[in-house]
Amino acid sequence: MDTPSNTPSASTVQKLINFIHALANLIKSLGAILGFITAAYAVAVNYFPTSAIGALFAGAGDPFVATQRFSEGFLYYEVGRKGEQTSYGKLVVLPGGELPDFNTLTEGLVLQATDKVYLRPKPTTDEDFIRVLGKGQCFTILKIDRELAAGELRNAKNGGWLRVRETTCPQ
Repeated sequence: MDTPSNTPSASTVQKLINFIHALANLIKSLGAILGFITAAYAVAVNYFPTSAIGALFAGAGDPFVATQRFSEGFLYYEVGRKGEQTSYGKLVVLPGGELPDFNTLTEGLVLQATDKVYLRPKPTTDEDFIRVLGKGQCFTILKIDRELAAGELRNAKNGGWLRVRETTCPQ
């Protein structure tokens, strides 16, 4: 009398092996796709935060809120010898777009970038920047470092480092 065997056939084993290989390839492909999405997210949110693609990847209508982990740092502000904006001080005070002397700035004022600016982790150009921020972005002054002002001046009558936090621009 024959007893039923619990041993799978060779074809069943081969099908199982093929399934495991297909599953492993799927996992590799998903990993590559996830890596690409992560890289695209990092680029979009950090380098194009005010663009539609930055907002899309940030997952929010307000990209400034969506990028809170990069919202504080240091910006350099200076005013030229004739009271003009310099190539290093690409910020104006809102509302009105005024360009006051560095010495008259106060904590709590809102600044707006007139061109790209470099948000830095420390008040020095020796530090690599956290990210590049675009024209039209706004910042609230948290702290003014008047002690570093004199040593950092380039071709300007006054200027220095500001600790800032990104904020939405006033209407």
